[in-house]
Amino acid sequence: VSLSILYFFTFPLIILTFFLLRKEKSVFLLFILGLLLGALSLKNSQYLPSSHITKLYIPKSEIVILKGIVDDFPLSKANYNSFILEAKEIIFKNKTYKIKGKVLVRDFLKEETRYGEELILKGKIFKPYQRSYRSYLKQKGIYLILTVGRSGFVRKLGEKKSNLLKYLAFKIRIESLDLLFRYLPFTQAGIFS
Repeated sequence: VSLSILYFFTFPLIILTFFLLRKEKSVFLLFILGLLLGALSLKNSQYLPSSHITKLYIPKSEIVILKGIVDDFPLSKANYNSFILEAKEIIFKNKTYKIKGKVLVRDFLKEETRYGEELILKGKIFKPYQRSYRSYLKQKGIYLILTVGRSGFVRKLGEKKSNLLKYLAFKIRIESLDLLFRYLPFTQAGIFS
């Protein structure tokens, strides 16, 4: 059901419910109203703005330059670092677009990044290939993956104001992990971490 149809039926039902509030049928109308408002809320949460990164047509494995802010705790894997970037701007085919949306970044250059850092990245952008992984990322609000390889780069622009609680939690996490691996044997530190 489209969003406009839900709006069309919801607002007259709200007005009708107020007029019939003391009548016996008002309970039934409140139930229908609750269902419509729930559907409207669900539909609205799935709506992506016109400036969202998925609204741009970007050919498969296109090389782009992406500017944004690190929005999660960067994880270090064997071959790459991984983090979520809140995208602000993208450049491809010599055109610059202001955008919104989250992108999963896989940095094979293994540059050290922190939560809240503003970065410019150059790499290949694509949708996840596996359908199950694509739906998993979609639940987290992530629709695209950017890989930064040898032909790409990671440039740091500085730190932006970010969520203070999240910043403190990540800082405590980093310092705790550092202490664990400094003073405990590797196996025990791994279990604690």
